[in-house]
Amino acid sequence: MLFQNQILEIIKLKKRFRVLYINSPENLVWLYSLSDPLAIPQAFSEESIEQALANGDITNHDVDGILTLRSLSETALLRRKKAYEWIEPLIKSPLILQAEFRSKMVIERASELNCSNQTLYKYLRSWWSGGQTVNALGAAFHRCGSQKGNTVRRGRPTKFNLNDIYQLSDKDFKCIKNIIESVYLKNKNCSIDAAHTQLLNRYYSYLNENGQRCHLAPGECPSINQFRYYLKKNYCHEEQIRRRHGDAVFELEHRGKLGSLREETYTVGEVYEVDATIADVYLVHSSNRAKIIGKPTVYMICDRKSNLIVGFYVGIESPCWSAAMHAFKSISEDKEKLCQRYGVHYDARDWPADKIFPQSIFADRGSEMLGKNSSNFAEELKIKVTNLPARRADKKPYIESGFKKLLRPNANSVPGYSPPENFGKRQISDPAQDAALTLHEFTTLVIEHIIKSNKTPLTNSPLSPEYVLNDILPTPINIWNLEVRDRAGQLTRFSENQVLFALLEKEVVSVTPEGIKKGKCYYSSPEAEARGWFSLARNGISKVTISFDKRLADKIYVHDIKSENGYFIASLLDKCDKYRGLSFEEVKVIEDEINLAAHISKPIKKQLAGDFLSNTEDMIKNAIAETKKATKGLNRKSRKKDTVEARKDERHTQRQTEANLDREDTLRVSSEVEKSLSSQSIQKQAPKSVSSLLDDMINGK
Repeated sequence: MLFQNQILEIIKLKKRFRVLYINSPENLVWLYSLSDPLAIPQAFSEESIEQALANGDITNHDVDGILTLRSLSETALLRRKKAYEWIEPLIKSPLILQAEFRSKMVIERASELNCSNQTLYKYLRSWWSGGQTVNALGAAFHRCGSQKGNTVRRGRPTKFNLNDIYQLSDKDFKCIKNIIESVYLKNKNCSIDAAHTQLLNRYYSYLNENGQRCHLAPGECPSINQFRYYLKKNYCHEEQIRRRHGDAVFELEHRGKLGSLREETYTVGEVYEVDATIADVYLVHSSNRAKIIGKPTVYMICDRKSNLIVGFYVGIESPCWSAAMHAFKSISEDKEKLCQRYGVHYDARDWPADKIFPQSIFADRGSEMLGKNSSNFAEELKIKVTNLPARRADKKPYIESGFKKLLRPNANSVPGYSPPENFGKRQISDPAQDAALTLHEFTTLVIEHIIKSNKTPLTNSPLSPEYVLNDILPTPINIWNLEVRDRAGQLTRFSENQVLFALLEKEVVSVTPEGIKKGKCYYSSPEAEARGWFSLARNGISKVTISFDKRLADKIYVHDIKSENGYFIASLLDKCDKYRGLSFEEVKVIEDEINLAAHISKPIKKQLAGDFLSNTEDMIKNAIAETKKATKGLNRKSRKKDTVEARKDERHTQRQTEANLDREDTLRVSSEVEKSLSSQSIQKQAPKSVSSLLDDMINGK
């Protein structure tokens, strides 16, 4: 069955036709060729077309490539109205489709309007090809403009008509393209004006008699408008930004935002977002508020679906795994003890996500989340950790916006607050001088902010109409509780010890007779001693897996399947007491210094050994020679015959010699003392002689 405005395609000819009019009483169908710009309506038998459709020689073409819907300007609307008024009397009569009547009708209408026949034919062809609607007569202003190629004698005259319009050629296009590709698109700081200047310097300049480079006069070289037009015509806005600034900048700042990550997330507890920042506030020392300790690091973890803040960390450390570890541990931390420690009122309803961990965690490419520690954490708790591409904060927007809400709303009441926009400005008061909060007090402020934020209604409510109509406020806590009840189902909980054990670093170390050895540190525990690990190690060193906190070398956690918890704690031995209270990094530094000193001492030892040989070599040779003379002709065994008597004689000689040496030293010291005393000019009493003093000392007086 045929319909008016239906498009048919003849398969063999690969041509399309539009059905203009169906005259069933006369068995005629009027078709208009869409492939010929100067086509006229033609009549065909209705039966023949239906037969061709049945045979497959002609098919229906569903895509209408001629009729397009677009918004029209006021000028285009006026042009469309005028065209329709001119051909309206013609198209109302089916006789316009017949050649014998068409020409006469067009000539008469053109005479009435005082226009050309070609104008009416143009409007009629637009009417027939465009689907016989008013929009088919709209002006195609979007097709106006010069096409690629030469611009011979084209272009709008300049405002003041001072110069002729420069006509671009293929050579000019190549020059412009070369500058755009090599200068403008490769340097994000290069403006269009600077790129146009480069074009003139490189291709449209000359050296004058003084050796100076001069540009050609206007009208003899491409203008900046022509340069800008070529750039806009051949390089779309997206391509320019991607090539000048990179894909990351375009995706973050210039791409279309057609979706919502919150809506793409099925339910709460599915995705947590984590990030760290340096807070915009200066803190003071807890023991001496006169000392400023700088800005703290703040970690935040929030649920993507509900925007509920589930974990945090505040500390002085730079963003690192140790800090991130505490943020994850805070999810399973006892919230009542936490609130008591910081003097915050505790209400279990304020912490609905206590000890609940997600299916996946989204983090940026910080060093703390790229190492093997995060991999161990993910494997232990069966959590997927996703590190986002660099500079893609839009992939975790809710935690990013959460940082902005931390201090800005209370900027006037927080002492030491330093707005980011003041960074680098001159002649402004230093906010660090107003610092008054300690780390403990600032942590209290953060906890209070978390409780407030989790109770604050969201601006863009993610709640379904069912909840909204029931007057449920879209607070993060309400969203979490509703989703857990109606959608999330059973979530995963982990105790604080489980999380801590998963967050700690792991290493395989040796069990030696001296203790469990990690580096230069040795550890022991009652469990290891009871099982005789260290005595068994004398027969062969065994290996065990340990977990440890890098920040403190005092204890380690030894993996042991025989223990009730799967591990036991080993403490640092007293012989390694010098490492107590240090981190493993500090221990490693000390080890490196010890190894360096040992390396430096090797040549010193060699030199001292060489000096010893040099100093004793002649003496030893002489002793050997004298001994040979003394034992000449004697039996080797006979030398030991008088050992006892010889030993007594040598001892007597040594005693006499030592006694004489002591007497000589005593006499020498006494003479020096006597000289010192005689040199004093004023004496209250006549001193005893030195000899009498020595006699008194010998006699014990």
